[in-house]
Amino acid sequence: MCQQCLDAVNTHWPHLEAGQRSELLWNCTAFPFGDPDIIESQVAELARRSGGNVSLAFRIADWELEYEMQNADSDA
Repeated sequence: MCQQCLDAVNTHWPHLEAGQRSELLWNCTAFPFGDPDIIESQVAELARRSGGNVSLAFRIADWELEYEMQNADSDA
């Protein structure tokens, strides 16, 4: 796993267990396909927007994905 990505998660959510860190990266960011700098930026932005609440970070990521999927359908 990308060390820069893990370091970003550890910085913003130091209390998460290894499985939770992995779940956050896979479900809330462009990991494993995104550039580490982009993933680091996404992690920092989610931490800021969620106030460090990991459950809220997952909901934000879900809302954003749903929004993008709806807009993609309307663009077709």
